[in-house]
Amino acid sequence: MEDFEFKGHPENADASYWEAEKVKWLNGSDGLTGRHYFFLTMGFVLSITGKADRPAYRDADKFVFEEYERCLKEGKDLLIIHRKEYGISTIFGANESLYNAIVFGAPCLITSSDQTSLTAMFTEKVRFFFDRLPNVVTAKYKRTNFITGIKYLGLGHGGFVFGLNTKKSDRLATFR
Repeated sequence: MEDFEFKGHPENADASYWEAEKVKWLNGSDGLTGRHYFFLTMGFVLSITGKADRPAYRDADKFVFEEYERCLKEGKDLLIIHRKEYGISTIFGANESLYNAIVFGAPCLITSSDQTSLTAMFTEKVRFFFDRLPNVVTAKYKRTNFITGIKYLGLGHGGFVFGLNTKKSDRLATFR
């Protein structure tokens, strides 16, 4: 597949457009899994210059989304060993939690090894992504339901994202 390029949603998209998008979120489109399609067409990432950018298509991300989808279907776990700043917390912290909460109405939990990292992931990734979703997608959700400012994002219909700090004894010890 050639690189996927998203040109934006139509400004005056009607309900049928969004219903077709929801089908793509579930089944995929243009050679992408549904989760990857959602990430590229709905997501926003915070650039190092502080600007809101759409995620770029990367072959490595395609591989991660496809392997994750395969693991979900086979009931297996996925371990990703990566360098820092690869974007895994954006994919699995922001995209995956919001995808599951919005598409399936599922409660989602994000964790981190310390409160500082959790706060950064929640505000710079999850909340940043959510605040830029089109109103038509989030209209039924409470956009301002942030308890304690960083830990809880209520999405209605059973879907929410909750951030929880892990205890030191629960952490996986790693080194670089």
